[in-house]
Amino acid sequence: MPMLPSRLYTSDAMNFLRDFKRQHPETTEKQREALKVWWDHDPETVKARRAIAEETRRLHVEKE
Repeated sequence: MPMLPSRLYTSDAMNFLRDFKRQHPETTEKQREALKVWWDHDPETVKARRAIAEETRRLHVEKE
């Protein structure tokens, strides 16, 4: 029977991240701001970008 990991065990990486966030609490807010750049978009902006991408693809295909 395989051994299950201990619930009390934390890896060195996890310990580092917890200590870092404890020493630099502003990083959580910076992370949120950075995620907004990638994920929080206005639906109209997304539609416009898709339209531009589709037009670019269409023009590329016509050139060939």
